[in-house]
Amino acid sequence: MTYILWVYERLVEKLGAVASVIACILCATMALHIAVEAAARTLLDMPLPGTVAIVSHYYMIAVTFLPLALVERRDANVSVEIVVQHFPEAVQRTIQALGWLLTACAFGLLTWVSWIEAIRRQSIGTYVMESGREIILWPTYFMPALGFGLATLVLIGKILKFIIRDGSSGPQATV
Repeated sequence: MTYILWVYERLVEKLGAVASVIACILCATMALHIAVEAAARTLLDMPLPGTVAIVSHYYMIAVTFLPLALVERRDANVSVEIVVQHFPEAVQRTIQALGWLLTACAFGLLTWVSWIEAIRRQSIGTYVMESGREIILWPTYFMPALGFGLATLVLIGKILKFIIRDGSSGPQATV
């Protein structure tokens, strides 16, 4: 079972890394896009059509949601441990595992809801008109589902690791 968990964690880690690299590339592309648009608008009086829609609907969505798995894997989310830090270590670990479970449920629900919305948006062909041009938006609705889904997989791995580690060796984590 631990080998399967190790493979699972490596796979989820690689998928999260790929999503984060894509977000970084899109962040750099966004900066370049905005700079070129500002230069074209200022120097040539020719703004690039669709910049606002592309920045707000593509780049910003990707930069916000795609790195969620990396953030979760690194435990970089905000946490408050004012009272819990005074509990015994076994209780702290159990509370942390319960937090992972609750967060995994929330992210799982967000994955499901955002996936359904993405499918709906794809079926109706969601787009926005900017500067007389049609900019297709439905693909961007899949980014939150991907980000939430990968974060859910990271949390499932943490929970499984907790169960396997605490169920097979060492002191039992009890409340």
